[in-house]
Amino acid sequence: MLGKLAKFALVSFSALKLCPAAALTIHNAVVSDLDGGAAIASGQHFLTGETIYFTFQVTGFTRKTDEDERNHVELEYLVTLKDKAGLLLDKPVQGKINEELTPQDKEWLPKVNRSFVLPDTLVSADYHIDIEVRDLTSKTSAKHQIKVPVRGARKQAAKELVADEVRFFRDEDGTTPAVGAKYHPGAALHVQFQIAGFSLKENNQYEVSYGVKILRGDGTVAFQQPDAAKEQDRTFYPRAYLHGAFHLTLDKNVAAGAYKLVIEMRDDLSGKKHVSEFPFHIE
Repeated sequence: MLGKLAKFALVSFSALKLCPAAALTIHNAVVSDLDGGAAIASGQHFLTGETIYFTFQVTGFTRKTDEDERNHVELEYLVTLKDKAGLLLDKPVQGKINEELTPQDKEWLPKVNRSFVLPDTLVSADYHIDIEVRDLTSKTSAKHQIKVPVRGARKQAAKELVADEVRFFRDEDGTTPAVGAKYHPGAALHVQFQIAGFSLKENNQYEVSYGVKILRGDGTVAFQQPDAAKEQDRTFYPRAYLHGAFHLTLDKNVAAGAYKLVIEMRDDLSGKKHVSEFPFHIE
């Protein structure tokens, strides 16, 4: 190996020649939900929090050939995942392809196989992957874009602080809906909801807390927990919503009738507050 390196170092630049090539092109670019899998079908969506696998090849690159007929290929690539506004969803993926080829490698094509992780609270929309490849030998570049359809838990971001998308269940995992939000005394009350429209500070920082109450039909308080939960963090991509949950086992002697679940939200960074009410029944 040392002998080969030394020999290569003595080759003058004038001995190198460039093999003519077609225009640099990004080829066979696909996105998949499986590593090495087929491209997603038309009408298929990725889900928030999933891993997106993408692959592509490059054609039309220039081979720099030395006097020993060794071919050298030098490429750089940059791949980004963005929303319609141009914001990055994940950190860019970049790399280099530096290969020495033999005359027998005439059919060889560079191939890149990498991945992104989707944020777990995206709104439903079409996002996109932008691919840029640069040929360091010919000083040329090529670009390509792939649409990435994502189905989120919300169709759009909220403009004001709100708790919505409430769902009543009979189990904590949220697999058995409480049809009509109706329960019997002694049953387990499980509620899932979303909090959206909260403010974001520097580096997409957020800080949200909420309390819960259960009101009887006459407006009196049957249960309350003023500080039920608090969530604060900062994320790479702006968070569109938070998942909230409330669980309570009803007393066996609770009176039948109409009740309300009251969620009192607090945006601790802006000082804004909002109250949302959701009716349910005990039979």
